[in-house]
Amino acid sequence: MKFKIIFTLLLTALISCQSNNELVEKVEELTQKIETLETEKDNAYKPGLGMLMNAIQVHHLKLWKSGINENWELANFELHELEERFEDIERYKENSSNIKSIKMIYPQLEDLEKLVKEKNKEEFIKEYELLTATCNSCHQINDHPFIKIKVPNTDSENQVFEQ
Repeated sequence: MKFKIIFTLLLTALISCQSNNELVEKVEELTQKIETLETEKDNAYKPGLGMLMNAIQVHHLKLWKSGINENWELANFELHELEERFEDIERYKENSSNIKSIKMIYPQLEDLEKLVKEKNKEEFIKEYELLTATCNSCHQINDHPFIKIKVPNTDSENQVFEQ
């Protein structure tokens, strides 16, 4: 959008100052620059699904640790970080078949958000377990049943690595 505004302003300035041939050349040059910038933008770095899922796993762990320690401010922060990472997945991987059921996670996050606001540790624990089960259900649906997330324990792990 900014490029189009700048382009229009430059075009107006050029019209008032230059002959038609020079104007046409400048318009073509500017059009090419805009197309090049749009191509670069479209091909800019986009995080991979694995990278985003690893970030989710860290926030999943931190959400648990903050919730069981009743650090509700941090728990709320981690919930919003989780929401942002899932939104990133939808934005950056919109054409991936591996995210066909990603939206199933949002109701769990919303329910957890209510419990965090209520500072309800007992219900938080139950809902967190349901969140974790939802993660695993999504992995199953998307042909990744070997990725098993768990409620973290004292060793701070939140993934099952044994077969």
